[in-house]
Amino acid sequence: MKSTKSVIVKAGILLAIAALLIGAMTISVSAATESVSYEEASWNAATETVTKQSKTVMATVITGSETTLGKTGETTYYVVSSNATTADSVTVYGEVHIILDANYTIGADAAKNLRVGTGATLHIYKKKNGGTAVLSAANIHAYESDTENENIYIH
Repeated sequence: MKSTKSVIVKAGILLAIAALLIGAMTISVSAATESVSYEEASWNAATETVTKQSKTVMATVITGSETTLGKTGETTYYVVSSNATTADSVTVYGEVHIILDANYTIGADAAKNLRVGTGATLHIYKKKNGGTAVLSAANIHAYESDTENENIYIH
């Protein structure tokens, strides 16, 4: 018959091993992404025409829980594939591309802003062959920039 002390020691060793194994596991949660096509429009000053180029990228799906988009020094693509509404203002960092395939409302109370941080750039597109989509906010603006809206592009 085993003593209670040896059962407790064995149970303790098993718990310690289990804790080590769990601690060694890496749990990673990533945002949903999807492949999305859009058209990028740009002005050709030489010919005074708008040129369009079709592009396809992997984009992070906007859910409405975001208060920041992008990361300083990086280029990030986002897609609004179903209607999304945030409760707060949203600030953009780095170079952010938002591709609309559904409505995106910044601030449920319609008094919130989409702010483009210092040195950041925001591009807004409509999904290629997508339906009607609207981005709404009280203001979409660049702050701490020499010229207001110098780094916001709607394609």
